[in-house]
Amino acid sequence: MATPTKTVSNGVDMEALGKTVKAIQNDPSLGKSTFRIRNRWLSGGHNQTTVGCFRSLGAEQSHQKNFELYADEPPALGGTDLGANPVEHLLNSLAACVTTSMVAMRQCAGSRSRK
Repeated sequence: MATPTKTVSNGVDMEALGKTVKAIQNDPSLGKSTFRIRNRWLSGGHNQTTVGCFRSLGAEQSHQKNFELYADEPPALGGTDLGANPVEHLLNSLAACVTTSMVAMRQCAGSRSRK
């Protein structure tokens, strides 16, 4: 039996994205997502965040693996510089959200994105 191939464009799984868009169009309540993290303090400004499960498309979802994020402050702010500081994590989150959304929207519109 042949394995179906994914339609991937610019790294976006268009089949999966298309199914998600159609599901939300049919039932807008499926568009609500709830993301959760666990955070624990390690020392000083150093802390560890674990990203695991989230709720989306009306059901509990899991990443393929948990992600570990570390935050700290640079020495000038009393830290040990063992991770990006919380403001840098926030800036990364905003930049990644805008970039990912822009690429996905262009893909749905049939336009290729360039780096």
